Amino acid sequence: MAVPYGAIFDRPEPDSPAAKAHIEQGDVLTAINGSPLMRSSDFAGIISKMAPGTTVYLATWRNGEPRQITLTLSSSLSRTSG
Repeated sequence: MAVPYGAIFDRPEPDSPAAKAHIEQGDVLTAINGSPLMRSSDFAGIISKMAPGTTVYLATWRNGEPRQITLTLSSSLSRTSG
């Protein structure tokens, strides 16, 4: 991986925006809307401040390859905290 930071996806919930965007267990999220995700604990705080229906652009790595993913937040995901 080219960057030494990010958050590893555990398991996207079935029918969640992440699952619908084909995010898989083990994918590493490195940026949200172009801003680096320095700590995995920052993910929920960033997403929870976004309104349902917001389009989010994620930079990820899978199997050593960078990927760009676009997804639209649902009301249950945007309220996630932790």
